Amino acid sequence: MGNIPRVIVFSLIIIGTIGLLINEFAFNWGTVATLTFATMNLAGLVILMYFLFYD
Repeated sequence: MGNIPRVIVFSLIIIGTIGLLINEFAFNWGTVATLTFATMNLAGLVILMYFLFYD
């Protein structure tokens, strides 16, 4: 796994996690924000698993 995919994967995971935490504890942005951040988290994890198993 090169540097660019690694940065993208961990950026998705970090943004998704921080977004979920901020949405839960600081703001109440609603369901759309929760689903968006959860999707970013899931996408980052899926891409990470792909690179771990197939690279």
